[in-house]
Amino acid sequence: MNDKINHLIKVNGSFTVIIGLLLILISCIIWQIDWIDIISYTITISTFLTIGFERFMWKWKLFRIFNKQLDISGVYEAIIRYTHGKGGVKKVDVKIKQTFLTVNIELKSDEITSNSITAEIINENGKNILYYTYITNPKAEYEENNPINRGTTRLIVEETELAGKYWTGVKTTGDLTLKKLY
Repeated sequence: MNDKINHLIKVNGSFTVIIGLLLILISCIIWQIDWIDIISYTITISTFLTIGFERFMWKWKLFRIFNKQLDISGVYEAIIRYTHGKGGVKKVDVKIKQTFLTVNIELKSDEITSNSITAEIINENGKNILYYTYITNPKAEYEENNPINRGTTRLIVEETELAGKYWTGVKTTGDLTLKKLY
């Protein structure tokens, strides 16, 4: 996370310098702008550009040259092979929302919804790995057999697929495979 924040600070600094220089150039060539206005406009414009970068511009090809952050946002169809009870296989829907600094994962089945609490994509031995911690929220009719619980997932990130393992605080485990739909 610190690398991402440092990168975002560099992006903000670059926006600030570029906007400031452009406003000084405009002030000299086209119309006179007061120094306080130049500073004010520069801070305002670079702040909005930085917010835009953090939310969505980092995904654009122009900016992908300068950052190595993977874009895994999208809708996925997933298969869970679980050990809870007698075990089994279940299809679930997964939505991943991502900004430059955050990753949020929501998994929905007919029985339960789980939402990430923390998530991070890291480089581990040359592979991109998504780690996330989550909390489950079962529907009332399933809560007795599958109560609220917390777990962690480790997924290897490929271009259109994420696959790996999860484990929970109640000592259940399973395998999870996500295939990107869009």
